[in-house]
Amino acid sequence: MALQTAQPATCGPQCPPSAFRSDVMYCWLTGTMRRARGRVVETSDLCSPPKEDLMAEMLPDSDTIPSVRDVLRRERCSLLQAGVAMLLYALCQTSLPIIMLMVILCVETTGTEFQWLRAWTNMDSLIYWLLSYSLLQAAAAVANHWQLHASFHVGQRVRAQLIMLVFRKALRVDPQRRESVGHTLTLMASDSQKFLEAMPFIHKLWGSPLQIVIAAFALALIDVVALSGVVVLIAVIPISKNLAKRMQRFRQQHLRFTDQRVRMCVELLEGIRCIKFFAWERPYLERVFQKRRHETHWAMRESLVYSISMLVTVLSPTLAFAATLVAFSLLGSSFTATRLFGTLALLNALRFPIMDLGSMLASIVALHTGWLRIQHFLELAEGGVPVAPIEDQTELKLENCTFSCYSGAVECFQLSLRTTLTAKRGDLVLVLGRVGSGKSTLLQGILGEIHRSSGHLAVRGGVAYCAQQPWIRNVSLMDNILFGEELDDEWYNKVLDACALGPDLKQLPHGDQTEIGERGVTISGGQKQRVALARAVYQRACSMVILDDVFSALDAHTSSHIVRALFQGPQALLRDRAVLLASHLTACAGEAQRVLLLGQKDVSTQQSSLLFDGDWLDLCKHPDLLSLLGHVAWLHMANLQGMYAAEIIRACFPSMELKTVAVLEWGSAVWCP
Repeated sequence: MALQTAQPATCGPQCPPSAFRSDVMYCWLTGTMRRARGRVVETSDLCSPPKEDLMAEMLPDSDTIPSVRDVLRRERCSLLQAGVAMLLYALCQTSLPIIMLMVILCVETTGTEFQWLRAWTNMDSLIYWLLSYSLLQAAAAVANHWQLHASFHVGQRVRAQLIMLVFRKALRVDPQRRESVGHTLTLMASDSQKFLEAMPFIHKLWGSPLQIVIAAFALALIDVVALSGVVVLIAVIPISKNLAKRMQRFRQQHLRFTDQRVRMCVELLEGIRCIKFFAWERPYLERVFQKRRHETHWAMRESLVYSISMLVTVLSPTLAFAATLVAFSLLGSSFTATRLFGTLALLNALRFPIMDLGSMLASIVALHTGWLRIQHFLELAEGGVPVAPIEDQTELKLENCTFSCYSGAVECFQLSLRTTLTAKRGDLVLVLGRVGSGKSTLLQGILGEIHRSSGHLAVRGGVAYCAQQPWIRNVSLMDNILFGEELDDEWYNKVLDACALGPDLKQLPHGDQTEIGERGVTISGGQKQRVALARAVYQRACSMVILDDVFSALDAHTSSHIVRALFQGPQALLRDRAVLLASHLTACAGEAQRVLLLGQKDVSTQQSSLLFDGDWLDLCKHPDLLSLLGHVAWLHMANLQGMYAAEIIRACFPSMELKTVAVLEWGSAVWCP
């Protein structure tokens, strides 16, 4: 079934409507800061996200996966707003040194330079230039923060959409082309993060060169010799780039040893009981400390390079100004307050645009690399199960399919089914076989989780799946069962009773509202299995249910109760759905319309095939039943008393020598030849 877009458990107040004062001064944060003062911030303290920022609005469900370019194209309006703010910031930032030059000209009344500016520079206009400087400084700050806020907002939206696209694609990609879990997690955690980090630099690609050109032109107006300071700033770029590369290399080594130390600590904590028993604390701690020493060594080298890089950034305007003074002296240019202060102001304005070029280009390159990696993943061939038009009431149709499991590019297991399997509403298909015969492979192949190399497969509607290893969320028991669906009290209580969860709820401290922990750590294996089964049964929108050995962790009494409630009688909860059940339990075999027996004809090969296809009575009369089922065979005696089981077994198999016949009270018999 598809995951539903759930609403947050607790929603804070609505974000105030957008207004100029609120956008400029960030007044919409005032209420949140006031509520969070003096106590721990809760989710309810934060404003609810706007509707346009919800994933359902940004990326609605679709059968097609959009490209990265499509995601960015939807954000072009917000990017345009950030571009306008960047243009305003660049103009204000480069105008500030020029206005400072005008202020100096107003004060320096005895100079003979810049006569073409003297008409606008006198003591009467000084107050206007000072006021203009203050307003431009404030406008530059507002524009810069507005640009950063808009860019980070776009980056966060793009990152969230890319994570969801990778997640959706991972569910659809063909199993043969499927990437490793680590690679998929890297795309979601690291490559998508590059878009968030690079968004503030997108508009600096043209904003920084614009600032450099305007400032260089202003320096040329002061004196061509002043451009020597620009040359020094440009010469510092390779040094900063080299330091950045070295710092990145040290950072990688630092993180490598950090990962090793954390992994070693996790292993130590997981095996702490054994370590305590054998008094191995000292050698293990010494190994951890050794990794920590290596980690600290590379962290110190990284910090040293970072300090040198910051020193170069801080001293670069001073070095550029010193180079300008030397050039003035060597070329005989006059030293005046106008030239000196104007040159210093313009060189200081050039510092950040030039010094940011290295990190800006690095971020753009990282963004491009992440773009290509994510786009390549989104373009992988999709597998899945086609939803094709099939006969009325038929939920599954499978014809001569071969399913292949791969380890990397090498096929490690193959299941071949040379038959036609159809399952209609109300049908129960029982899949039997030894361990490793391919029962789970068949079910996962129907789900599209395993590559289908040949044959035809079609599914009509939704599928509810309960795996052999139950998947439990870190939420309440009720939320685990509902799984995003609305609560129907009557149906919910029926499901709880059918899955024998009623007595367990009485033992839990808060009933079905009890938090059962990550992976169900607070409940037993049988309880986890029944919770996962109840989740699949509750999904009435799914017309087909696939159950993979759901009775393996249950005792005979509980299994008998669940079989009766789900499959037997007119009140069975799954009577109107198609069910595929892989199990060793044959108590429900009498209710099965079809039985598939899987196995390996040659144990030396990693290939499995269909050994039997028919109903349960035909399988019981098969002359090679024992060789098919193995050393222990199970026989369900439908509508018969358990006391007659042994007689019927001997009548069906007169040549068999029975050493032990164990009759179970829920209507089955097991014999051991």
